[in-house]
Amino acid sequence: MKTLIESLEKTESYCQEIPYYPTSLKRPAPPPCSEEILPFLFLLPLAQKQTVTERSIRLAAGFQLIHLSRAIHETIQPQTCPENRAIVLEGDLLSSLAYKIMIEEDPEQLADAADIMAQSSEAWFLYRDFRKKRNYKDEDYWKFLQKDYGLLCRRAAKAGAKEAQWTEEKTEIFCDMAEHLAYIYSIVKRNLPLNLGEEIALVRKKAEELQTVEEIESMLSSLSAVDSSF
Repeated sequence: MKTLIESLEKTESYCQEIPYYPTSLKRPAPPPCSEEILPFLFLLPLAQKQTVTERSIRLAAGFQLIHLSRAIHETIQPQTCPENRAIVLEGDLLSSLAYKIMIEEDPEQLADAADIMAQSSEAWFLYRDFRKKRNYKDEDYWKFLQKDYGLLCRRAAKAGAKEAQWTEEKTEIFCDMAEHLAYIYSIVKRNLPLNLGEEIALVRKKAEELQTVEEIESMLSSLSAVDSSF
């Protein structure tokens, strides 16, 4: 756990050194916090094996920049707001830097990352519609959850497992856990009318299989701070 926390701190420091770091966003709480979910998942397998490198930190920063880019874009106001252009530009700069890191450190990630980012952008529009309409079914929400952060978290977990040279079986368990942890994140952050109980139980079960209970409980604890369902 100590290695994971130290790695997240290094990732945050790396991000803060970029020229256009989003000062409009609050600095995350002490790690691991919910706003570090992508680098958290990427680094977890490496921290468990005590094999975190400078390259790993850069890749983790790439995932964090993707998260920050989305967080910035989510602050876009109605069309009449004059600040929207600056917000879009700032978010695009962050995602561009994330792609740059991936090209330099792991070009095999790029195609998958681009497709996943396109779907997460689509999720932004779906969420906008959720806030306008009331007659959505649970299945519509679950489709949104996968696009919102499900695929992103699954990709971060797969990349981290690959770096740590985990087996295919262990990687698949980890990816499934990461995707459902992402669902919890989105349900909490978007305040969606879905039950968290089954998702939390599934994540905890898979964490036991992976022997990552302490780390996953720390992330769930971070999410519980903004939701009373835990």
